[in-house]
Amino acid sequence: MFSLALAFQLATAPAWTVGPNLQYQWGGTDYLPVGLQCSFDTELLSKAKEAGISDFNVEVSSTGSWRAVADELSSKRFFITSNTAMPAATGFTVQPQSYRVNGIRNPQSITVSVPGATKAFVVVALTRDASVISQRSYPVVNGVLKADLKAARDSDQVALIYPQGESMEMEDLWEKLDDRRDTVLRQIRGLGTQPGLRGIINPLGTTPYLAAQDDGFVPTNPMFQREFADFLEQKYRNLATLVKAWQLRGIDSEFTGTITEKGEIVDNGNSDRNAFILAAKLIPLWNGTRGVSLMLNPAKDSTLLVEQRKSTYWRDLAECISSTRARRVHRIIRALRKESSAPILQEWSGWSWFFESPESELSGLTVRLPRLNPSGIMNSVAGALSSSLRTRRPAPLFVTDIAASAENLQASVLDELSGLGVRGVFLRGSTTEQFNLIKAAKPLAAESRPMGFFFPQNALNPAAPRKIAGNYWSLPSPSDGNRIDLGPDIRCYTINNGAGNSFIMWSEKTPARLEYRFPEAKSALIRGVNNSVPDLTPTKTGMFMTLDTVPIIVSGTTEPPVPEIELVRMDRDVTQLLEWAESEHRDITTEVYEFRNYPELAKTSPYKALQSAQKVYRSLATVGVGYNWLEWEKSTDNAFSEAVADAGCSNGSYLQVRTPFGEQTGRIHASLSVTQRTTGSLDVWVAARIPNPSDRARLQFRIGGQTMRLTGEPVNLYGPGFGWYNIGTTRLPS
Repeated sequence: MFSLALAFQLATAPAWTVGPNLQYQWGGTDYLPVGLQCSFDTELLSKAKEAGISDFNVEVSSTGSWRAVADELSSKRFFITSNTAMPAATGFTVQPQSYRVNGIRNPQSITVSVPGATKAFVVVALTRDASVISQRSYPVVNGVLKADLKAARDSDQVALIYPQGESMEMEDLWEKLDDRRDTVLRQIRGLGTQPGLRGIINPLGTTPYLAAQDDGFVPTNPMFQREFADFLEQKYRNLATLVKAWQLRGIDSEFTGTITEKGEIVDNGNSDRNAFILAAKLIPLWNGTRGVSLMLNPAKDSTLLVEQRKSTYWRDLAECISSTRARRVHRIIRALRKESSAPILQEWSGWSWFFESPESELSGLTVRLPRLNPSGIMNSVAGALSSSLRTRRPAPLFVTDIAASAENLQASVLDELSGLGVRGVFLRGSTTEQFNLIKAAKPLAAESRPMGFFFPQNALNPAAPRKIAGNYWSLPSPSDGNRIDLGPDIRCYTINNGAGNSFIMWSEKTPARLEYRFPEAKSALIRGVNNSVPDLTPTKTGMFMTLDTVPIIVSGTTEPPVPEIELVRMDRDVTQLLEWAESEHRDITTEVYEFRNYPELAKTSPYKALQSAQKVYRSLATVGVGYNWLEWEKSTDNAFSEAVADAGCSNGSYLQVRTPFGEQTGRIHASLSVTQRTTGSLDVWVAARIPNPSDRARLQFRIGGQTMRLTGEPVNLYGPGFGWYNIGTTRLPS
């Protein structure tokens, strides 16, 4: 009986496992491929096999001939990568921040490109207060919207466009996903037994939209609408509670009528169930602070009033989708893995529920590096490695799409990739020379398990991807947190991992032993990266502590330790500036008031004292040096998309422009008043994140009668991709 059970277990056990250092093991042997990546081409594959290449990653569509790939590579080891995108959802794009045409002042016609849409609801509203001037639905023909706008005369207005159709804003989680699942299952079953199959990459498709915020898309799939109605009914129980939560106004008897499949009202039965069905089909016409306070009933092209600032609609929508999305997708992936008896991997495309869900069933991640910079490998793979290590079951990481060249296949490059936890490399090539380079490449190694020490992405600079100790790597993450300024000697940021704030501190110089003011020293937990005990000596006001380049973690406290030398320096510098400003007869009433209790506050709450002193110092510096510090998001005269909250920015937010219409959007501007503090020349710097370098030439800055443009590359990069651009020198007009 025992021997039969053991034999059955051996017969059904998977041929592969994930080893202790996050490497695939097949038959107990490490599998660390350096191979060829290519589209399915029998002639190219034959030449590569003749050159001695044994490992392949072959791209083919979800409906292509997977069996032909397997037959061609039956004696080799191979992955199949689906290069078809995941099916896109159908619904309304609700992004009035982006889908807008500015500068409407009179009735006029507009023509804009809206790929994938079949129709669009267009609202013309006053710019100053979003009062609606006109609204109606228009057809979209061959991806082009032509609309004759009814607008007020000689008034500043904006046309808000809400496209309906297939969109890349969200993957389809319903019938289309089921169809893709069935297609892939047929492909896998058609492969038969394939001892050389080492995995399937992107089985449900590539994911161009998984990393994007999808809180600007409302699906109209009937299966989703039924799910949403069930969700709303379970959460709110009756119509009155829903109306209060969504802040609906002007509800009439039709809202509780019986709804047909076409969305038509056929009676007034006052059924709460029918009300939830209709509510699930409503489309909000606002998102964030942009848009109008209306909800659209698409079946009738009619609208309902709503108090958008208090409505829970978007929260309910996100909760409903997230409750099913990860469960459905990863249940399918589990089924595909079981059917194929091989790892299932997905190409990393940014922070996403797909890669980091606790329910994840992925067997690994891949990251594309088509423009590998051998000196910047760490930055190239840091995000994907972070996602892999933060999952419930960390898995192997492969890199793909690297150009096969002598530079990219240097032993030092492959060693660094191995040290970062990369367990497979696939390179593109088509010549015999490239095939020989791949064949001769140094094997990868899996000598240690990479460990992650994660920092919030908006704390970049001072935090950065780097090796910090042993096999620990400092890696970015989408966690909440922020940079903290403790002066020039110590680097610090805060991170919230769901269990409260922790403060991460280190020195970028040689080990620095400093005295810290820290009233909470006795209750705080202070430890090293690997739970080591830092070098601490308690004092009456805090402690002496030695810091080096390896971070320490301070938790269980509301404030970070503050270097005593920084408190002393700020006291000295602010006092000197106050004395100077007084001698110049400047109005410093506010600064004197805010700094008056600094010595006492430094004893009880040193970090609050430091923040207060830094604020006063910056204010006095603008007076003394003559510079202006301006926050663009404070502009009340702007046509940008919206102000976006981001703790990594100086004022906790930034002004953003997003538009799918290009120049059709009209002029996008923001204006600020600049105080003249000096008649001398001033250098002008602008902090910005411009993902597309070609957009830099579009930006103009007008100061008085002078027009300035960005010059050169950004410097001092920080947060999620921001940097400082120098735009030249100017004099402020008097």
